[in-house]
Amino acid sequence: MKSLKAQIEAIAKKKMAEIDKASRATLIRLTGRIIQETPYATGRAKGNWLGAYGSADTSVYYDVSDDRQGSKAKSDVNEKLGSINFGSEPFYFTNSLPYIQRLEYGWSAQKPNGMLRRTLQTFDKVYKEEFKRYVS
Repeated sequence: MKSLKAQIEAIAKKKMAEIDKASRATLIRLTGRIIQETPYATGRAKGNWLGAYGSADTSVYYDVSDDRQGSKAKSDVNEKLGSINFGSEPFYFTNSLPYIQRLEYGWSAQKPNGMLRRTLQTFDKVYKEEFKRYVS
């Protein structure tokens, strides 16, 4: 029979893994929605959403203009989120295009209300849904 300490440690480890899954799922949903909601003419703005941990990736890619759905950006961000160690290093989600702020504040008729602010307003709701899904 396990000691009380070992039982508590096992429960804590299980709960931390569940919270990790809920946090990861929340970030996948939110970053995916931001990418999806980013206005597009060429796909460049969608394709320049980058995920990184430890430090921000401020790269700008000019050869991503054929991905109007943002599929590659979503895939790349999700891959990064798959390897993040929550609690030990920050996750950065950036877009360093010089006009991304203008897109957020109504420069595009496609999404005049932006993409970040609207998506971040759903954070609590999304996290609660994922918490219910993963944490028993």
